Amino acid sequence: MITSPIARRYAKALFESVDRDGIDPIRQALTALAAAFEESSELRSVFLSPLYSAEDKRKVLAALASQVAGPALLSNLLSYALKHNRIVFIPEIAAAFVVLADQATGHLSIVVRSSHPVADAQKESLKVRLAESTRRDVDVSFEIDPTLIGGIVVNIGGWVFDGSIKTQVSRWKTALIQE
Repeated sequence: MITSPIARRYAKALFESVDRDGIDPIRQALTALAAAFEESSELRSVFLSPLYSAEDKRKVLAALASQVAGPALLSNLLSYALKHNRIVFIPEIAAAFVVLADQATGHLSIVVRSSHPVADAQKESLKVRLAESTRRDVDVSFEIDPTLIGGIVVNIGGWVFDGSIKTQVSRWKTALIQE
C-alpha cells in the first residue's frame, strides 16, 4: 500500500510517542481498525457523510476503539484524526505504523503473490530462504493472484521482485514492438 504524507506524519507522531513495549499493542489495534475500515463500506460512509453529526462519529469511533482494546494514546490519535477530518486515513496510518514498527524491531513483513496456491512445504522453504537472505525475522503472507499466469511476485518492504510469467510476456511484447 502506498501511504500518503499525511498518514506517514500521523504514524510517525504516534510511533515517536510510544515506548518500545507499547508498539505491539498499538500495532495490533491499528491493524484491526484498518481491517474494519477496509471491510465495511457502511463504516467508511459514516465518517465520510455529512449526514452524521460529529457526536455520532465520536460515538462510533469510541465503540470501535473499545472493541480493539487499544491504549489511550491510540484513542487520542483517533480523536485528533476525527477532529481534523483525517479518520479516513486510518488504513494508511496503520500501514505506515507497521513499517516503522518493523524497522524498529528488525522484523520484516513479506507478501508473496502467486497464480496458484503454494504447497505447505514450499511455503516453509520459501520462508526459511527469505529469512536467510534478509537476515531478519520474517512474516510471510501468501496471496493468490490469477492474473500472474504463473511464477511469483515477492514484495519486501518497498521492493518488488517480479518473477511472474505475466511480466515476462509483457517484456517480450515490449521487446518485439521495439524491434
